[in-house]
Amino acid sequence: MERPLRVLCLHGFSMSGVALRRHMGPVRSGVGNRVVWSYLDAPHAIERHPMVPEELLEERGRENCERGETSGQTLAWWRPSQRADGRWEFAGIGEGLKLLSDTLERHEEAPFDGVLGFSQGAGLLSLFVARQAALPAHRRSIRFACFVGGFQCAPAVPDLAHEYRGAPFDLPSLHVYGERDTIVKPRQGRKLEALFTTEGRTTVVHEGGHVVAADTASLRAYNMFFEERRREIVAESASRAQSDALLEAQLSLPDGLHGS
Repeated sequence: MERPLRVLCLHGFSMSGVALRRHMGPVRSGVGNRVVWSYLDAPHAIERHPMVPEELLEERGRENCERGETSGQTLAWWRPSQRADGRWEFAGIGEGLKLLSDTLERHEEAPFDGVLGFSQGAGLLSLFVARQAALPAHRRSIRFACFVGGFQCAPAVPDLAHEYRGAPFDLPSLHVYGERDTIVKPRQGRKLEALFTTEGRTTVVHEGGHVVAADTASLRAYNMFFEERRREIVAESASRAQSDALLEAQLSLPDGLHGS
C-alpha cells in the first residue's frame, strides 16, 4: 500500500475533537493504517446540550490525560436557535466555515485527502462542499467527503438554500445514517445523499442511532470506500508522473527536434 489517506474530522454539536476521536475508536481500529485521522475543534464554546447522547460526551481517559488533551469542552460549528416563524438561525456559521477552509489551506504541503463530518460537522461539510463545487477543479481542497448523521444546511437564517444550486455534486461521497436516529432523522440523510452524483457515492444504513457506526457491515463499506479513493489517488499520481517525464524528455531534445 502507498501512503495512507489523510482525513480531517469535524465533530458534532456540543462535542469536541477529542470526544469524536474517542467515539471513533472502533472505526479507527477497523480501518487500520488505510487512514490517518485528524480532529478539529469547532470555534464556538457552548453549554452542554441535553440532546447529545452520553456516549458522545465521555470523560477523558488516561491516554488523553497523558497527552494533555481535554475533552471537557462542548463546542459548536454554529449556534443554532429556532425563530418564531419555525426557521432555524445559524449564528456564527461563517466562522465555522472559515476555520475549516483555513485549516485545509494550512496543510497544503501535506494536504488532507478528504473530510469526515459527524452530525453538525457533516452539516458544515455539506455547505463547504457546495461552495467548493463552484470553483475550478484545481482549486478544490478535498478529493472526497464523508457524512455521518448529516443534513443539508437549509432552510435556515441566513438563507443558505442557494448554496446548493450546483447539485448534484461530482465528488466521491460516503453517507452513513442510522435507522433509529432520533436526532438527525434518516430522511435528512437521504436528502443530503441526493445532492451527490451516484458515481463514487457509497451509502451505509445501519440499525443504530446517532453514532459513527462500527458494526461489521459498516466497517466493510468504509474500507471499500477508502480503498477506492486510495486507488484513484495512486492512478492520478502515476499519470502525473508520466506526463512530467514526457515533458522533461521533450524539453531535453536538441533544438529543431520534436518528440512523437
